Amino acid sequence: MYKKKISSVLAMLLAATVTVTSCGGTETGTTAASSGTDVQTETSTRETESQKEASAQVLEIAPEKKGTIYEDTKAYTAEQIEAQKAFDEYLNDTFVESITQNTFDLHFMILHPEEMGIERTEATWGDMDADVVFEEDTSSQEELDHLHEFNYNSLNYEQQLAYDVVERTLEENIEQAKDIWFYEYFSPLSGVQTQIPILFSEYAFAEKQDVEDCLTLLEESGAYMDCLLEVEQRRAEKGYFMSDASVDIVVEQCEDFLSGDENCILTVLRDNIQAFDTLTDEEKTAYIDRAAAAVENQLIPAYQRLISKLQELKGSRSVADGLANYEGGKEYYEKLLRSEVGTERTPEELIQMTEDQINQDAVEIYMILMKKSSLQDQLDSYEFLYSDPEEILDYLAGNLGEDFPEPVTTSYTLKYVHEAMEKLESPAYYLIPAIDDWQKNSIYINRNPEYDSMDLFTTLSHEGFPGHLYQNTYERSLQLSPIRYLLGWNGYSEGWATYVELQYGYSLGLEDPALAKVLSANASFSEGIYTRVDLGIHYEGWDVNDVSTFLGSLGLQDKTLAQDLFDTIAPDPASYPAYYVGYLEFMNLRDLAEKAGVSTYDFHKFILEIGEMPFDLIEKRMIEYFDIQAEDSISTDEGAESGTSGDMNTESPEGTAAAA
Repeated sequence: MYKKKISSVLAMLLAATVTVTSCGGTETGTTAASSGTDVQTETSTRETESQKEASAQVLEIAPEKKGTIYEDTKAYTAEQIEAQKAFDEYLNDTFVESITQNTFDLHFMILHPEEMGIERTEATWGDMDADVVFEEDTSSQEELDHLHEFNYNSLNYEQQLAYDVVERTLEENIEQAKDIWFYEYFSPLSGVQTQIPILFSEYAFAEKQDVEDCLTLLEESGAYMDCLLEVEQRRAEKGYFMSDASVDIVVEQCEDFLSGDENCILTVLRDNIQAFDTLTDEEKTAYIDRAAAAVENQLIPAYQRLISKLQELKGSRSVADGLANYEGGKEYYEKLLRSEVGTERTPEELIQMTEDQINQDAVEIYMILMKKSSLQDQLDSYEFLYSDPEEILDYLAGNLGEDFPEPVTTSYTLKYVHEAMEKLESPAYYLIPAIDDWQKNSIYINRNPEYDSMDLFTTLSHEGFPGHLYQNTYERSLQLSPIRYLLGWNGYSEGWATYVELQYGYSLGLEDPALAKVLSANASFSEGIYTRVDLGIHYEGWDVNDVSTFLGSLGLQDKTLAQDLFDTIAPDPASYPAYYVGYLEFMNLRDLAEKAGVSTYDFHKFILEIGEMPFDLIEKRMIEYFDIQAEDSISTDEGAESGTSGDMNTESPEGTAAAA
């Protein structure tokens, strides 16, 4: 049902307890009332204690909700409470239905599904039928109609946020229902061919059935690949195919995967099976033999067929690179920005916002270097406070300062990418844990010499503290409805990690504040270029010459750079804006909060608690929440004047539960 918007494991690997009966907040922060009557806020002195209890019983607030935006002391009627219970059941059913459509999503989202009342079914990749891919999606509209049957004003605050997220997801699915022709399954940056090795190498074994499921999926990998190759064949017949340059890149990736004396997936699986102590020696041998047979007979031939099919279809693209060159491509790109980034801004607004920030960064760099010219000599020779990854992470976790709430956990395991996988994986990444095992966190570092020049300190601020690990564990500690952890927008997750990396990573790691500002502005400047080129290619129809002209306007006269940027960005529309536009959206939200007198600490706390949502919804809720906080402050201070600077002066939605 949420096939286009599930935070699938394919996205998770780069980024609450559910029960069958109840997964929301109806028993954590609601107030029961007697059946069929309105809640009594005051009781007569003649009422008995039992009558008082029947009139309005205050239920205990769950510990993880106390002191958060979800601490709800509002009194609800019995009818509203029943509506909330029904909505919880709906959310739970929707979550289970969505998460069980394929085994990878289920496995990476929930470590022990049986313990959460979810039946484990036969391992599957999901529908492996090209006809299904191109079927018109009517389920999203049906589900949206079902959602609208619930009375929004009867829901508690936490449920209203879940409602908003589900509603926006379904709306985006409906918008993109006929855009499947534009979708590229084998893009160079994040295509299936790059994700399959990661999925199998990171497939954790918690029980014997996990090994069985993993090997079953491996044995069906050939059928899955054939389904996608049929999809590519049909797309190519209509002219919707990747560029020749992208074909060359993907073919090279596949050839790298197939190179070596032993396939990298088999190497990793052998090690993982051997290390799984639950198995006997005989079982380990049998499973390793089974894995070897699946790799040799299914996976390797599948990649070979992929290479052949791509080479066969090379030249099928009917237009120049970039979505803007297709009929309807610009409109699809706008939808993609909305669904990937979570922004309601138009491409024109994003172009202006990006160019403004690029210019601001350039001016800041220039002004700092003018005041302190000696920094010029340090730009190629600076050193961070720490270079050892464990020392970096421990330092970051313990030195977030007054701007952030305390981490809910500082526990992590530092791992290194398996040598067999180094050529295929990112420089570093945080592996998002299962929602029922969220306190076990892993950060991976790739020791491939190609990444030796990477600034490890700022990278780990992005992946660890106060980046992905910090944000994910904070949100999971709140134990929200599981559907909130399933549906997501990269603009929030990657935007947050980019925001804290640029705003805090350099200043935490360097002793010279001026140097930190220059390097941070330079990093922002560079990421802005990638996003502006993305908008240029996919919305304005830029070619390589246009990219070169744009770079030249910034003083970067480098045609090779222009070609490299074009080849990198053209196949993966909206990937870079998820990071950069997300970062700018957080900066805009922070500016709005600061102008209203909200502290940086309170702003960050709110952002962490509100969780992954589109930015327009976050802004609406933030304005509502801090207005409430300002009103509460005024009501308890007799000497306070009206019109305090803390008032953001925006009306909240009618019937919205107040977050105290």
